Amino acid sequence: MNVAELARRVEMLEETVESLKRLPDRVGALEVRVDSLASQVLQLRTEMHDGFSAIEGRMATKDDLEAMATKYNLAQMATKDDLAVMAARYNLARMATKDDLAQLGGELREEMSSAVREMAGFVLATERRLLERIPVLVEDVLSRIAIRNEGNPRTP
Repeated sequence: MNVAELARRVEMLEETVESLKRLPDRVGALEVRVDSLASQVLQLRTEMHDGFSAIEGRMATKDDLEAMATKYNLAQMATKDDLAVMAARYNLARMATKDDLAQLGGELREEMSSAVREMAGFVLATERRLLERIPVLVEDVLSRIAIRNEGNPRTP
C-alpha cells in the first residue's frame, strides 16, 4: 500500500471517529425530540378527548328537545293568532322545525363520532409508528457506539 492511499485511509478514519464523537450529542438531541413528540401526541389526544366530550355533552337529545316546551306550555305563552303574527313578522316559516333539529342533531352526532374514531385511529397509528421506530434507532445508536468503542482501550 502506498503512502498516498494510506494517508487517505487515515483521513477517512479520522473523519469517521469525529462523526462518532458527535453521536452521543445527536442521540441526546434525538431523545429530547422523541420525548417532546410523545408529549405532544399525548397532549393532542387529551385535548381531542376533552373537546369531543364537551361537544357531546352540549348536544341536546330528542328527549331534551321535547322536554323544553310542550303544546300546553306554548298555548299558555301565545295563541295561534299571536304565533301566526310572529311567524309572519319574523319569517318563522323558513326556520327549522323540531323534527329538523332532531334530525340535524342525530346527523351531527354521527359525524362527530366518525371524526372521533378517525382521529383516534390517526393518533394510534402515529403512536404505533413512533414506538416501532424508537427501538430501531436505539439499536442503531448502540451499534454505532459499540463500533466506535471497539478500538478504544479506555472503554470497558
